[in-house]
Amino acid sequence: MKNRSIKLYVLLSLLFVLSTTSFVSASSISTPKFNTSTYTHTSIFGNNYASAIIVDGIDVSQWQKSNIDWALVKRSGVDFAIIRVGGRFTSSGKIYYDDYYKTNIKNALAAGLQVGVYFYSQAINTIEAKAEAKYLYNHIKAYGNAITLPLVMDYEYGPKHAGRLVNAKLEKEKATKICTAFCDKIKSFGYTPMVYANYTFLTNSINGLELGNNYKVWLAHYATSSSYPYKYDFWQYGSNGTIQGISGSVDCNFWYLNTTLIPAATSIDNCTVTLSSTSYTYTSYLKKPSVIVKTGDNILNEGTDYKLFYVANANAGTGQVMIYGMGKYTGYKLTPFNIKT
Repeated sequence: MKNRSIKLYVLLSLLFVLSTTSFVSASSISTPKFNTSTYTHTSIFGNNYASAIIVDGIDVSQWQKSNIDWALVKRSGVDFAIIRVGGRFTSSGKIYYDDYYKTNIKNALAAGLQVGVYFYSQAINTIEAKAEAKYLYNHIKAYGNAITLPLVMDYEYGPKHAGRLVNAKLEKEKATKICTAFCDKIKSFGYTPMVYANYTFLTNSINGLELGNNYKVWLAHYATSSSYPYKYDFWQYGSNGTIQGISGSVDCNFWYLNTTLIPAATSIDNCTVTLSSTSYTYTSYLKKPSVIVKTGDNILNEGTDYKLFYVANANAGTGQVMIYGMGKYTGYKLTPFNIKT
């Protein structure tokens, strides 16, 4: 998420790499459909997680304009988008909103992508950070639980290493407290917070270890592998992706989906899921098996008890039905299905 004008869980089981959704092992590779590079995902988190699924996604802002064909984006293999809602100017410090955030959120959701949002922060104290968090929440609260991915603080220096955040010369501890203030405010609104920053910023300007232990982290590191030593949930690996439905280049990301967390008593993961079909033959159409979710003999209701998404359902390989708990149910559950060539 480069600021342009104003802008694994890797794990220890020897599984296999799928075409668009792949299981991470001690050292796993994957090739997204958005460029020709091969990316290495290396185990750094010990035994807390036994496996993960890599989900392909993008982040967008007004720089992609309003002519994104989100249905085509989804069919090209993109399963999530993190959309800029606004930011703070690097010079004046005034807050602005992204002209296209409403259109992008609406159309991405309609196309079946999972959506998160971000705010380009230039906060130099905790008061500003909390104000940014509140601004972000106020502009997306109307979408309710349709926003399933984190609300993100994009924390980075301005272009050419200039602007108010650079000039503030914050000590590492203070900058970390600013991130914490943003995240805690987002949590108070009932959403999941996340901090976005590049490798150098996470290492030198804020405490990446502390933040990763308490919140989700979105690492920006433009490389085919990363030596970043702390926890992160998303990896922005490049800005030159070419995707059908979007003119020009776009930022590309991996999302590491943990599949082995011990579910809470109220987790949707304790429910049983039955798919209308677990095997399809590849065509140009998205594969969307219908779902029955039950706890005991009781059938749960979509829209009340859970929300439904499909991951990697555009291409041959292993697709996933992803069920988010709602109401009294928490967490998520993944159920695979096969798409044959």
